[in-house]
Amino acid sequence: MLKTENSVHLLCKNHVIARAALIYGRSRGGGSSFSNWMEMRLRKNQTVPLYTDQFRTPIYAGNLAEMLLELAHSDFIGTLHLGGANRIDRYNFGLQLCSLGGYNPGLLQPTSMYDFQPLAPRPADVSFSIDKAKSVLTTKMLSTEEGLLRMFESNKSF
Repeated sequence: MLKTENSVHLLCKNHVIARAALIYGRSRGGGSSFSNWMEMRLRKNQTVPLYTDQFRTPIYAGNLAEMLLELAHSDFIGTLHLGGANRIDRYNFGLQLCSLGGYNPGLLQPTSMYDFQPLAPRPADVSFSIDKAKSVLTTKMLSTEEGLLRMFESNKSF
């Protein structure tokens, strides 16, 4: 990814590089997201292992799309981190999803990121600083609770 970003910087004077945080939402085209994976397991009454010690700034896919559209129509040039309005661990995100979606929170299994061997090691805090994006964009960056509410309201037939 870094090589690609460096190439964009060198080859294109008029560019926007938008780095997105952990994206959640419901797929309309057969893809999957973090929240899709959680909901599939919860509907099957399967446990959902979620880290309590790794922090992120998850972003609702619809909110990300709004930001990207705004950037496409703006004069901004450069790199932005696009994330949600709050820093949260996956377990507490799961609790919000269960509460707002009517799922059983007892299926959530708190785990530590140190209990697993990831393909690529990550620090405990991989949340984005979104201050620059806030200063550039007029689109409101939603909290996970606001994004989940939109997700459940926008696609009740899932």
